[in-house]
Amino acid sequence: MHAGQMVCHVGDQLRVALGELETAGVPGFLRFRPLRQLFVYWLPWPKGRIEAPPEMLTTTPSEWNDDVSALHVLIENFGKEDPVAKWASHPSFGPLSGDEWGILSWKHLDYHLQQFGV
Repeated sequence: MHAGQMVCHVGDQLRVALGELETAGVPGFLRFRPLRQLFVYWLPWPKGRIEAPPEMLTTTPSEWNDDVSALHVLIENFGKEDPVAKWASHPSFGPLSGDEWGILSWKHLDYHLQQFGV
């Protein structure tokens, strides 16, 4: 993954959280609330390659500045959402609260920014 793809990928993840991208749920053990909370709140982000849901790989990179600007807007919109409102479902984790989406999104963005030394 190059930097342009990463910017689009984390933007797609925020679009899923905001309900702007439809997701197809996949069955798995992470849908069980105790395991999901363990992963979201306590375990460190896994190192190495994790297969991303296809919904989070839909945007094709274009102009760097445009993609980064779009990501800024998505981060701002994400931050404006009501954390107690109903949020979109995650493809692997199922229904998430605003707090769970927030922590998961922060860990995800932090992981990818560290990949590129930011």
